[in-house]
Amino acid sequence: MAKRFIFLIVALLTTFTACMTSVTPPSTACEQVDTGTLRMSGGIDAVMLACAEAKLTPAVGTLIVNTFGGDVEAGRAIGALIADRPRTLIIDTHCLSSCGNYFVPAAKRVVLRPRAVIGLHGTPDPLTHEINREKFPKYLDQQIERGEIPASERERLIEEVMKSNESSLAAEEDFAQRFSVPRGWRIYRDVGESTSFLTAYVSGTPRWKPTQFTSMMIVEAPFMRSCLPHVEFDFGVLQTSVFDAPDMRKTLRARKWYGSGDLICKPGTGQKEILP
Repeated sequence: MAKRFIFLIVALLTTFTACMTSVTPPSTACEQVDTGTLRMSGGIDAVMLACAEAKLTPAVGTLIVNTFGGDVEAGRAIGALIADRPRTLIIDTHCLSSCGNYFVPAAKRVVLRPRAVIGLHGTPDPLTHEINREKFPKYLDQQIERGEIPASERERLIEEVMKSNESSLAAEEDFAQRFSVPRGWRIYRDVGESTSFLTAYVSGTPRWKPTQFTSMMIVEAPFMRSCLPHVEFDFGVLQTSVFDAPDMRKTLRARKWYGSGDLICKPGTGQKEILP
């Protein structure tokens, strides 16, 4: 029962969730294209992690992905496996949420196929932890009032969820330091900040201003290069941005996904320093 409630509250209180994209991801698939190439698609979960553990061998230098995101812990674990050797990450169509958070920073080179997108909507941070701390007891009280859980479980569940959150924050910080992921890329918010995508760790102007209904930031060249200078980005025929295609601008805006435009990560916020 405790695991069920931990899962529910994480889904409830993460400010920007994959379900807001109104896109149903395909089931997880794992395909060895050839000796040096692996293709993974679908939700980031235990199945995809098992695929990466079994098939992302030292011989595999290229990973092709198409995913709308998924589990944070599985995402971090797969990211660590990607970084076992310098690898090229090819984004077939979508690399959203945990894919953008963890796969992209761990790669040596990222290739975006025509019309492919990298989308971010935040990682565990102090603000979501604080929101959780405030709202989870109220959520439990509603469950108790409806008779769905016994009142005797209340304090134990609160303690368990708070410990889970603290552990997740620590793991997030460890990953960010290991792979030089700056706070702007993480859409990191301290306690007391707004829930906006436009955090204190970025500067510039997005392609259009995000609103309370915005569910995803589609990252463009200035953001990628300023946040992750240790990663080589190849934009293919579109040169710099999927927004170069007029029909894609309309499609992405209809999904309430906004473009990062000329937003950049502020210097000295966690990215790797590249010497001239």
